Amino acid sequence: MKEVELPKAWKDRADAARSKAYDSYKPQQKPKGCIEDYFDTAPEGDFKWDTDGGDWHVWNCEGKDCETQWHKACYALNIGRRNGKRYLEYVECDTDGNWYNQGYWEDGYGKEELNELLCELEGESRHYFAGWTRYYVDCFYTGKDVLNEGMKPHTREQWLEAAEDMAKYLDKK
Repeated sequence: MKEVELPKAWKDRADAARSKAYDSYKPQQKPKGCIEDYFDTAPEGDFKWDTDGGDWHVWNCEGKDCETQWHKACYALNIGRRNGKRYLEYVECDTDGNWYNQGYWEDGYGKEELNELLCELEGESRHYFAGWTRYYVDCFYTGKDVLNEGMKPHTREQWLEAAEDMAKYLDKK
């Protein structure tokens, strides 16, 4: 693709969106919710509620030997009670359909493990919007949509607008 000179005002907007995305990755130290929030409508006794993965999240592996650099994954939270113990299982699925455990907690585990998992779950939306913001900024600068996310070819300005649209959700507390 031919190198295109981008207007400075556009670059400034893209850099602001990218900065907001990187700033949003600060780890949360204390969960806002509690374990009871996940079980308030659960049935009595043992049960298992498995979910399908949600919307695709994107991330950049930054691997020097990776052709695309960008990848997609979705996440799911399975909850249940087994032998009287509540559990949360947080899993990730890649585009090939492989599932990976991202976190697990059950009654009897320590408070630290629970807080770590709850913080991860509460940060999922932030990671979603930050990842897409970074991806769209990359599309803006490179002119390439390596994940083929655009339903049609996008202009640089459209990629910039998409990045800004995602970044606005990072302002929410």
